[in-house]
Amino acid sequence: MKEVNWLAIGGTAIGIAVAAVAGGLILKFLFRKSEKIFLQGANIQLPLRLVDKEIVSPDTTMYTFGLPTSEHIVGLPIGSCIRFHARIGGENVSRAYTPVTLDDFKGYVKFIIKAYRKNVHPNFPLGGKMTQYLETLAPGDGIDVSGPFGLIRYCDNGMFEVKGGNGRKIKAKNINMICGGSGLTPMYQILKHILESASDSTKMALVYANRTEKDILMRDDMEQLRDENPNQFRLWYTIESPPQNWNYSVGYMDQKMFEQHAYPAGEDTVNLLCGPPTMISNACIPNLVALGHKKENCLVF
Repeated sequence: MKEVNWLAIGGTAIGIAVAAVAGGLILKFLFRKSEKIFLQGANIQLPLRLVDKEIVSPDTTMYTFGLPTSEHIVGLPIGSCIRFHARIGGENVSRAYTPVTLDDFKGYVKFIIKAYRKNVHPNFPLGGKMTQYLETLAPGDGIDVSGPFGLIRYCDNGMFEVKGGNGRKIKAKNINMICGGSGLTPMYQILKHILESASDSTKMALVYANRTEKDILMRDDMEQLRDENPNQFRLWYTIESPPQNWNYSVGYMDQKMFEQHAYPAGEDTVNLLCGPPTMISNACIPNLVALGHKKENCLVF
């Protein structure tokens, strides 16, 4: 859906959508009635209009989408994601992405999305359908989205709510954020929310893996946050192909890296994981468990 009838997302369409929503979401609107919330629920697709594209690395783009008015917010709980929908090659395709902007950013929402291009990875010769489609969008084009989605929600002051079959609440004083590539985005959303809070003293350690130094996303922003909050936020990188005078780790994540740069195991330590499945299953969870972390305190996005 590259052409958007933007008028369709005005008061009439939203009014119809709200009328169709179940009682729980209506209560959400009553609770936040002073805010104009864009997302209307997991089953309601609405158009977003692309207003800007910025290349941030050789295969990664920051997409800025406009909301219906300058007063709208996305309405996304911290830790949640948004699903994109498109008709690609005669097939309905949907993928979930986490924005890097919070709900204090009115009128727009920004996503950093890595493109998985065809004939690059031998195991995935066709590449990523949605990410390659997004690269074809130009300012003024649109795409349908829905949400919020996600089983992990950050509820402030170290409290996580985990939904699903093993639903529970977890309280943390320390958060280890371990991620690779574009798996940074849910971590960035949470850490920025915490550091912008006047009352949340939760401490965070981010260990971030990439292939090269150029692949590191949001580096300037994260290092600024680290420098401004040295007692609350620690940051460490590891890459496969380092340049000269590289001052961080080289190679895959391992037990020693977590021991040196993450918070130690304890009832008040939560591990957030996001990245390629093999990284999570082979490098992250086994090495964290070897250091005494409980599997139930490892939350995977």
